[in-house]
Amino acid sequence: MEIVPAFSNPLTITLCEGKLVIKSTVTLSENPYSDNIERREIALNEHKYKSLIEGLVSAKIPPIADFIMGLDGTTYSISFSNGFNHANYTWRKDCPKEWQVLGKSTDDMLAFVKDLTS
Repeated sequence: MEIVPAFSNPLTITLCEGKLVIKSTVTLSENPYSDNIERREIALNEHKYKSLIEGLVSAKIPPIADFIMGLDGTTYSISFSNGFNHANYTWRKDCPKEWQVLGKSTDDMLAFVKDLTS
């Protein structure tokens, strides 16, 4: 998952096989204008890992949502890979109603990361 706030540096969160990897110059750095990319790797127990992905595994997500346009604001991108299979969803500011399960998972992951880094 990548979150790109307008006029700021991105936050990248990767969840893979029981690990959470956070790369950021925004959340983890004392200086939000730093060019240094900080990286943290956090081991997750099986229960926490499953709680972060449970809604996504069985979700029926349409490939395209209704058209939305915007200017400034935060862009969210969430990607899934399994072998050669890959899907990527991107939206600005408010998650489209067709993709609410993605928006909820993104909010849950962000809340978890904020708790870890505060």
